[in-house]
Amino acid sequence: MKLVIKINESQLNRLVDKVLIKEQVYTNIDKSYDYKKNNGVWFAKNKTGNRWIDISKYPDSIKTIESKIKSKNNKSYTPDKFPYNKLNDNPSTKFMAWTIKKSDGGYLGNDTEAYAEAAFNAIKTPQQYSEVAKYLNEDPYTFISTFMDTKTRYHTKSVHDRYVELYGTEPDKRPKQLKPNNVKDFQLWVINTKKDKTILGKFGADGDWGANSVKAWYKYGNEYLKTNKNVVTNDKSNLIVSKTLNPDYKKYISPNKINPRKSNYLGKLDFGVDTCAAFVHSVDSEMPFVGDAWLAYNNTDLGPLVFSSFKDLSPDNIKKLGEMYALIKKNNGGQKNGKFNNQVGSLVKSFIKPVNTTLQIGDFIGMYNPGSHNHEKALYQASQNPKWYNFAYENPYFTKDGKPNVDLFKDNDGIGLNTHVGMVGAIKDGVPIIYHSEDGRFYADPVNNIVGGGKVAWVRRLGSLEPVAYSGPTINKSIT
Repeated sequence: MKLVIKINESQLNRLVDKVLIKEQVYTNIDKSYDYKKNNGVWFAKNKTGNRWIDISKYPDSIKTIESKIKSKNNKSYTPDKFPYNKLNDNPSTKFMAWTIKKSDGGYLGNDTEAYAEAAFNAIKTPQQYSEVAKYLNEDPYTFISTFMDTKTRYHTKSVHDRYVELYGTEPDKRPKQLKPNNVKDFQLWVINTKKDKTILGKFGADGDWGANSVKAWYKYGNEYLKTNKNVVTNDKSNLIVSKTLNPDYKKYISPNKINPRKSNYLGKLDFGVDTCAAFVHSVDSEMPFVGDAWLAYNNTDLGPLVFSSFKDLSPDNIKKLGEMYALIKKNNGGQKNGKFNNQVGSLVKSFIKPVNTTLQIGDFIGMYNPGSHNHEKALYQASQNPKWYNFAYENPYFTKDGKPNVDLFKDNDGIGLNTHVGMVGAIKDGVPIIYHSEDGRFYADPVNNIVGGGKVAWVRRLGSLEPVAYSGPTINKSIT
């Protein structure tokens, strides 16, 4: 008797997809995960693990994955098109560095890894490598490794393999290259302290990091680090944190999770911290507890005000604030998601200034958050209560008809119009990193790359937090 099994078309398609067609695994989407699609469902696994996880609940991530795959499939290596044509025609080291830098973040399109790879392969000598590093202000290999898998070959030769050709050694065994402002110090130390006037060649202490500096580092690097404790290297472990960091947060923080050039999402907190102000108090035991973000502005318990976008406003801007306050009050506003929320947000945005102070571990940061629903509420409440703890008097900054008390503005720090707060919780490669939380999501962001387009509005300096090295070399408190 013959056994006949009937299957429908849908079952046949699944059988063909799962059994007869070899499952494709995408390994070059990013540095951390591999991806595959099975029966229309996307899965991901850590590159170092074996467990595949269904990622259906992350539609935005799936969209990004599919976009990258489409881009990689549709873009071939076309030597006659930009930037390949320029990289293949004796490019300047400045253009190589520009291409590498702009490949991080999609400036040149989705196929960023291939462009970075092509630019890296255009580097012909260690001297050119040093020049590219100077333009990048960072070691090229280290920079590229922060946003792509250097061992993956895209169109030409992998970044890893090209590095080995240039230096004859594995990248992870290369000497820790100093940041540019420390290179010349090291070279002078070799010449003057070690009395070695030949190893650096005819150029001596020129501040450039080339093949001779690499040789010198192999010979003297460890001794130099031991005798120069203030040195900052480009090693990924170069992360400085507060000594009083809450241990509960340590599982979210590690050097390889914090990129000093991007906003860094460290994860969803698994314990109850429901506001940004509560987060700051929770993340570090030395940080005082504060109430609403806008009322923290006048809280002197946070230390002196060392920078503010809300101080010394022009008479015209003070007038606009007064008129806006009067309009809100007249309409019984001052609430979350109020009808004037967007208008107030735009007004506050116009006040924001570039930060003019070097941020330090423990600085309390007031932030402008473009997407906040509390702009109107912040203006209304801060106008009534300039001292965060004092609710005994109302509307000291404006008279009843909404006209501003200009003298009071001039004689004081003004009012807090920010709707978000954080703290400088780390310094990575010399860059201050702001810890902050939005709805329980933990972010670690450099000043100029705050998630959602946020901006630093003001800074109070507590001054009592002690910075310590997370790992790697010890660094003094005064870091610029």
